[in-house]
Amino acid sequence: ATTCVSSPTVRVGMSVSIQVATGFLKAPFVGKGGVAKDPAISSALSKNQRQTLEKRIKTIESEIASLEDTAAKLSLEMALPKIAADFEKLNVVAEKHRQTEKKIQEIYAEWENAADALK
Repeated sequence: ATTCVSSPTVRVGMSVSIQVATGFLKAPFVGKGGVAKDPAISSALSKNQRQTLEKRIKTIESEIASLEDTAAKLSLEMALPKIAADFEKLNVVAEKHRQTEKKIQEIYAEWENAADALK
């Protein structure tokens, strides 16, 4: 009998792929970027792949700062008496704030996974 074993492809960052020669991934893919947390994979990163991840981390950090600034401004806006007194306006601003906070959490997870992949 012939056994066929294929090497899984692991997606790291935006468009970087790694062929894993042996074994299967133990850690599930987490985050929007699909960055693996398996240490065996991170040690297999090429210089180009590491640079791509480092660049993505810098971009993510910039996005986080911008989103956190937006969330703070929305919080202040919700506290304004003219917004707080108008349910419809408050609801619109509160929804924008919830969506911004959700995006912050997603991007933090992507940042953490990318950073773990570099270890």
